Amino acid sequence: MSEDEEEYEYGTISDEEIEDDGEALVLSRIHYDLTTLQKIKRIGFWALYIMAFYYFASMNSGYLNFLEVIGIERVESRVKFLMGLLILVVCGNIAGPIAGGVGALLGDLVYQLSAIKTVRPEYLLIAVLIGAGSGIFRFNKDETLKQMKVMKLFYSLVGISIVSLGIMFLIAWIRYPGLSLESEIGKALQFNYIQFFFSELLTYLFFGPLLIALLDRVLRWASNPEGIAYRFFFTHHYEEQADHAIPLDFGGYQFFVCTRCSGTVSGIIFMVFIDYSMLQFFGYEIIHPTVALILCIVFTLPALADWGTQKMQYRTSNDVIRLITGMFLGAAIHLLVLAVEQHVIAVIIILAVSFTAFFTMFFLGNRKIKRFIMDRMKKREIHDEDDLN
Repeated sequence: MSEDEEEYEYGTISDEEIEDDGEALVLSRIHYDLTTLQKIKRIGFWALYIMAFYYFASMNSGYLNFLEVIGIERVESRVKFLMGLLILVVCGNIAGPIAGGVGALLGDLVYQLSAIKTVRPEYLLIAVLIGAGSGIFRFNKDETLKQMKVMKLFYSLVGISIVSLGIMFLIAWIRYPGLSLESEIGKALQFNYIQFFFSELLTYLFFGPLLIALLDRVLRWASNPEGIAYRFFFTHHYEEQADHAIPLDFGGYQFFVCTRCSGTVSGIIFMVFIDYSMLQFFGYEIIHPTVALILCIVFTLPALADWGTQKMQYRTSNDVIRLITGMFLGAAIHLLVLAVEQHVIAVIIILAVSFTAFFTMFFLGNRKIKRFIMDRMKKREIHDEDDLN
């Protein structure tokens, strides 16, 4: 190792490497030309998030009421605000038609199977139509508002709503051959389908484009002229440590977030999704509190070890490890909630030990970094004095 090099968090580095421009490091993290495999991965991740978000939103709306009245010879449905459909419009417009359609298919399929233990094909097709159709005029920082592309989204939503009404009646005629609209079932279906049609219009016709326009304004405010949003609140790292953050592409806006924290949030989302969908399907909690406690301990250790050894300057990590350990940590957080029902004392002990280990490594790691910086400053002072002499 040469005299002007030191061991630091990212390995052996020199003075010149330490003084590298943070903006250059941020730019190096952005990949505009994605390979086919990277594009497939991005679509897959978006589809999974849309699936989970749609499921949670549908749980807390009047969607279940429409699913339950199919084939019932009475009028029960009324106009509802269907939050799940709004999620499909916004997320589908951001992620694109493939991710939107696949996410809608998975989300609606899981919700119907867990909620009513069967599948209503008309509503499944409508969900896919909305998710995929919303992404045709995909969100883009240079077109959505500047070229009023958002109005194309509005008109496409009008068309989607009309087509969805046709899908419902088509499936009804397939399900009930020779169905008369004057029969009791025919009248009930007419009323319920029309109520769903107006629910669609109420939910996303105006709110969808409005939220997309609002998103564009927020991202434009948070970004620099090149469309890069690097905010310390979301990354927890300065630009000189941009390799700890990953960019999320929102229609050309590159929004940076902390890698491990994004993994943790993802772990919480998907663990809650699995837990709630299984609870709704089986009618009882499938993860026993004792099992949850054991898994919580096991899932916490990788994140603590990866972050701790990095903080203590023993090694460096990478995006994949940070994301995976973060997801395990997120899953552990939800499992901790399940475990506390029967193991309060054990949960308190786990939290105490985890936070003690965290703050100990945080303190020692910061002290090591501070000592490194002080040594570096002293070397530079000596070097400057030698130059003067």
